[in-house]
Amino acid sequence: MKKLTSSRGTTIFLFGLLYAGLTLFMLLTIKRDFVWNGDDIYYQFQRMQNIVYSIRDAHTIPTISINNFGLIGYGINIFYPWITLIPFAIISFFITNPITIYYVGLAFFFLLSFCISHYAMKSFSGSTKQAVIFAVVYNFSTYRLIEMIARSSIAEYIATIFLPLCLLGFYEVMFRDSSKWKTLVVGISMVIFSHILTTFMLVILFVLLVIFNFRHIDQVRQRVISLVKAVITTVLATSIFTVPFIIEETFQKFGVPSPILLKGENLTKLVLYSLKNTSKRAIEGNVYNLGTILLLSLVIGLLFYKQFDKKYRIVYWISVISFLMTSNLFPWQLLEHTPIHVIQYPFRILMFTTLFASIVVAKIIELLSQGLNKKLWLTVAGMFIIINCSLWSISFNKSISGTLLSRDDLVITNKMIDAGLIPDTYLEQYVPSNVQATLGDITQHSLIINNNKSVLKPIITADGNSYELNHVKRGSIIDLPVAYYHGTSAKVNGKRIPINRSDRGSLRWKADHNYKHVTVITNYESKLLYWIVTMITILTWIFIMLPMENISFRKKLNNSWIFLE
Repeated sequence: MKKLTSSRGTTIFLFGLLYAGLTLFMLLTIKRDFVWNGDDIYYQFQRMQNIVYSIRDAHTIPTISINNFGLIGYGINIFYPWITLIPFAIISFFITNPITIYYVGLAFFFLLSFCISHYAMKSFSGSTKQAVIFAVVYNFSTYRLIEMIARSSIAEYIATIFLPLCLLGFYEVMFRDSSKWKTLVVGISMVIFSHILTTFMLVILFVLLVIFNFRHIDQVRQRVISLVKAVITTVLATSIFTVPFIIEETFQKFGVPSPILLKGENLTKLVLYSLKNTSKRAIEGNVYNLGTILLLSLVIGLLFYKQFDKKYRIVYWISVISFLMTSNLFPWQLLEHTPIHVIQYPFRILMFTTLFASIVVAKIIELLSQGLNKKLWLTVAGMFIIINCSLWSISFNKSISGTLLSRDDLVITNKMIDAGLIPDTYLEQYVPSNVQATLGDITQHSLIINNNKSVLKPIITADGNSYELNHVKRGSIIDLPVAYYHGTSAKVNGKRIPINRSDRGSLRWKADHNYKHVTVITNYESKLLYWIVTMITILTWIFIMLPMENISFRKKLNNSWIFLE
């Protein structure tokens, strides 16, 4: 037993060393003293800065933004999940340079992704060979590189880290051991904590998989019970975000974020750019694509199809169908006026194609390596890792060479950050519908007192945004340039004052005294609500992490890292 424990410890150490090395390679490849100018980088970087400020400086749960996003009390963290950005805030306690915080945070997620990918695939397949290959292919995939750099959709990139865990949990609940429903809870909860739209797409995928594979589902009653347990637990585990989100959504109307006409990519171009393995921005003519290795897996998979068991055949067809769905072969126009239209870009489905095609690659490599001794297998695995690293690195370096990604006047630098020059983007997404028409007025910090307009920019403080007003008469109607939400609050001399929503959707206050000088501090407060949902979330996660059916987490972890069966 002692020898076995020592062997497992050595194996875990070696895998940890491998994935740490690959993480370092990825970090050194992409890191600069600036942040690349991807599609959404200004928005996502400001989100990171806001989380850092809220937790490190204001010591509060992130809700509205008081340090950026136009300084209008923007409800970014009420509507956009923020939990998985906490690592950036933790790092900020040790590192002060915001550029370095960004890259160290990405490195943390690289390593986490390798570990989760390995664990999920080992549990799914029972094969360590497949686990290693899958972890490498999935994490060096072209589409995930596009998500991280060209699109700079950090939230979606983080969400893809947990997709393998979601798939494993779904597979256990619906087709294998339904008692392992907690795996599904962890995976789905972390996706919810990262990106709501990805959650929506994932639920649709799982519903379709159940419909088309229903005849293969046994023990239906027990599986339904486990699924209900998973749903209830997920609701409780994510309540710190979902409850305030639902309260605000039902309090007033909000528009659909950036409505865009659904349209698939030209199939010929999709295939061509996948073969080219390009990862630059779409605005410069690129087509966001699957990448060379995963595209080839869809073709080569046909040659191995007869050797696949039923599980892998289903995985293969999901890969093919999801890839074709991102193209113009699929009639997206029929879904334009359905809830599906919120996905905005059909190419987002490539996150699922990447997931399932990576499983296909892992299976193919395992079949090819059958009969090889340990030394030869290590040689094959090593060569495969080098090929993936090389293709990933080449694609990245081509994407930044003389493109918008690296243009000096567009990348985020410390100079830009210190001067507060990061552009505010997408402010229209999470403000109430009745603010849309006057958003420009509010972002210009237009203060209205008794119908008289002036400009007043707030002072950023740890307590909120501070507005300094002079010569305010009793009964005056003060309309501050602050977006009004259910939890929006204002204080004078430390005491909360009654406020309401103005006609332009901003914060309005009727002065109850004459003031020669008064400081109004605006913020977002709902202490009792957040205390309750925080406690529910913490207690639920404690329950999730408790051993299940007398199988300790340590035992499951050790078993998942066995090198060879």
